[in-house]
Order: sequence, then C-alpha cells, then structure tokens
Amino acid sequence: MHRLIVPVLVCLAVQFVSASATIALDFRTVPWRTVYVYPVNQQRGIYDAVIHAFAVVNTGDESVTLDTIEIEALKDRTVVQTWSVPLLHLERTTKAAAALYAEGGLEDAESTFHTRRLAGSTTTPANTSVLVTQSYMLGRSRYLVFPQKPDILRLTAHGTSLSGVPVSATETVNVEIYRLKNAYTLPVAGRVMMSGGADAHVNHRWSQAAEFALDFDALGDNTSRYSDAGRTVSEYEIYGRDVLASADGTVVEIVANHDEADELLREPDEEMAAYIRRISVWNRDMASRNIAALCGNRVVIDHGQDEFSLSCHLKQNSVRVAMGDSVRQGQVIGQVGKSGNASVPHLHFQLSDGPGQFNSRSLPVTFTNIRADWGGNLNGKYLLGGQIVEAKPPKQ
Repeated sequence: MHRLIVPVLVCLAVQFVSASATIALDFRTVPWRTVYVYPVNQQRGIYDAVIHAFAVVNTGDESVTLDTIEIEALKDRTVVQTWSVPLLHLERTTKAAAALYAEGGLEDAESTFHTRRLAGSTTTPANTSVLVTQSYMLGRSRYLVFPQKPDILRLTAHGTSLSGVPVSATETVNVEIYRLKNAYTLPVAGRVMMSGGADAHVNHRWSQAAEFALDFDALGDNTSRYSDAGRTVSEYEIYGRDVLASADGTVVEIVANHDEADELLREPDEEMAAYIRRISVWNRDMASRNIAALCGNRVVIDHGQDEFSLSCHLKQNSVRVAMGDSVRQGQVIGQVGKSGNASVPHLHFQLSDGPGQFNSRSLPVTFTNIRADWGGNLNGKYLLGGQIVEAKPPKQ
C-alpha cells in the first residue's frame, strides 16, 4: 500500500482549520505488488489482467470527497494506456459491502471483497463518495487488456478535502508473466475438453483464489458430455477418469468422503434459469456451513517452491493417496467425480502459492506433455476454454 499525505506547505495552508489536522488517503489493491497476465492471443502478444479489488481509505482527520480514479499502464516509464474508473462503480460495490457490514456478514464475503486485507477492522464503508475519517470506498474486478504487456500499473485516486485542499494517493503494481518453478504434466488421463479455462468469460477469473484454475471435461463419440439423458453422474464421459499427480510432491491435504448428488444435475426439461437458481441456493447454503466443502473431495500436493496443486470434485472414496505420501508425476491420485459445488462431473485443477483454496493465490500453469486434438503442440502454452487436448505419449 502507498500512503500519501499532502505536503507540509499545503498543511500549513490549512492550519486555521485545525492545528493538528492531517489530510491523507491510502490506495490499496488486491493483488498487491504484482498482477499476473494471461494471453488473450498468445501469437500476437495480447494479454489481459484483473485487479480483483481495491480500496481508497481516508486515514486523515478531515473528510475527503473522491473526484476521480484512474488506472495507467506504463511501459519503459511511459504511460501507454489509461482507464477511468466510474465513481458509481465504487458506490455500488461499497453499498453492497455496507449491507453485509450491517448484517455482520462481511467476513463471509472476504474472498470477494477482500475488505479485511484492504481496509482493516477499524474502518467503515462509506455511504457516498465523501469519505469521513477512517472510512473507505471499494472497487472490484477491473478487467484490463494490453496490446503490449506493460511493466507497471499505476492506480491513482484524486480527491478534495472539506477545506478545499486537493489530495491524492497512488499505488503501483508490477505486471508479470508468471514463471513456473516446476514442470507440470496433464492432470487427467485421456482426451479431455477444456470446459473452463482462465478466460475472462469464465467465473474462475474473477476470484484471486481460483483465477487461473482449469476445468477438465470430456466428450463422447456422439460429441455429448453424457450418454442417455445425463440424469446420473455415471452417464458422464469424464466420470471415473483417472486423476494424475501433475508433478512430484508431497500430499498435504485429502478429503475423500463427500457424496455426489444426482439430484443436483440439471433435469432434461428444467429451464436453465431455474436450474441456476436451484444450484445457487444449494451452493450458498453449503458455503455458509463450510466453504471448504465447495471443493468436494480433493487432493492437495506440495510441489515445493511455493507451488501447490489442487484437484477438486473427485469421486467419492476414489482418493488413492494419504496425508504425507510422496507422489510421482503421473501417479494416479484419485478419479474424476462430482462432489462439492460441481454442477456436472469434471476435474477442477489449479496451481496456487499455498495449500488453502480460499486463502491462497491462484497461479497460471502450463503443461509439458500436451497437444491439441488436431495434433498441434501445446507444450508451454496457456489453455483456453473449448480446446480439446490430450497428453502426448511418453517417448520410448
């Protein structure tokens, strides 16, 4: 975070307001320090990034009215792109946080608003763009696309104090392509379809904890995900497929006994809107009781150098490893299932910088043994939704 207090000369100019008054704003962001990019078009070097949350906090003694917020992309110290953030966006986000604050439920939304990290426990959400002392305004999910990868993002808030003094605060965030510290192979056997990547249209991307997660599904010979009507989990092509350790490591968490409810599959004549409402209610109820249960049956492996793989939604009682086991790359660790908040059977796989799904940061991951169904080599390439891929056979 970066705190900016107006210069001494300006403070002297407002001494008649209060001999000890300070006028100060802080600008704080999630992610902090570094944002990782993902390719929109790898061949042409077009990348995107997400600022998941930010807060402007009045840490001074005098009320400040926010005037503008801007985000600048810098390349070689030169501004190459600029975006304005509408204050209406902050007002809506802050009001949503304030409603939860009033209900005592803000802690339950920490993975969405990041309020504790951004604003601490002694500040309060502002009702308008006027920030009284120790209050804040929140912003979320600022999606940015770059025709060339910048070096730095600079976020600046400008405001005016109650006594008419201009004040601003700036935070800078490095823009990086994440460099893997270990080599990873495809975590599921056979030919698979990327039903969810880290593309901007997938819900993964809007959560720092799951931002670069990948969903693996499969199509049968009839190009459908399931046979018959898809009314049971066993009819799905991917169901029961072996899940593999993506790299050598040590098992640090397992859950194996969550059930897989057929009644949570979409009925053939069920309207999509009604189905989404039904699943959403079920997910909220589960999250309120045990947010970790959303992952269902899972295996978490520590691969060293602050890289952990997480395999979610595994088949009930299919986990084949135990806590503390050393596993080898390609070893079967379980089978694809539909436990947790999976609407259909699939493997949710992600790489993170810690073992916890909701308190760690998701990391971009590529694989060393992968090719497209048309034969193209995808080694070291980022995967996108809709691709059909498979592991290349090992060299003899």
